Amino acid sequence: MALAVLSESPSNIRAGAKQRSPAPKRRQSHNLEDSIADILKTTLHLTDDCNKASRDCLRVRRKSKELGQHLGDLAVQASTLAGAAQVWRSLAPKIDPALLTETALREAFDAIDVDGSGKLEGPEVAAAIKKGNPDATDEMIQNLIKFADTDGDGTIDFEEYMAIMRTGVDETSVQ
Repeated sequence: MALAVLSESPSNIRAGAKQRSPAPKRRQSHNLEDSIADILKTTLHLTDDCNKASRDCLRVRRKSKELGQHLGDLAVQASTLAGAAQVWRSLAPKIDPALLTETALREAFDAIDVDGSGKLEGPEVAAAIKKGNPDATDEMIQNLIKFADTDGDGTIDFEEYMAIMRTGVDETSVQ
């Protein structure tokens, strides 16, 4: 032990004698290994999160394509008078064509005519269409109104509503 004390004496240190201190290096090595292990764990979690986000993006992309196709189909459908009539009929409760009576259509019309004015204005029609199809665009709604509004006053009265609802339906089946 005396030899160890001599080698660590101030005069030996000043003379440039090397000290041996393996414990701090070993301690520093363990800290570095722990830090690397923590970084690797974090990296693994980030990789898992990225993989999950990638799967979610693929799912959203797939749904977006499906929605785009559906909107395209609806736009094509609404571009013809018969197609517009189908979209209009989707606003009413599922009515058998044989039951497109004036009474049944009046009930459906009155449910859409929120302000009770006897005419369906743009916002009422838009609300009814978006309730049944939240993806409907303003352009599609305007086209539907244009098809139904035969007198061009910008609103749809009951007679116009009845006509569009019965378009493409065999009149002999209506009671």
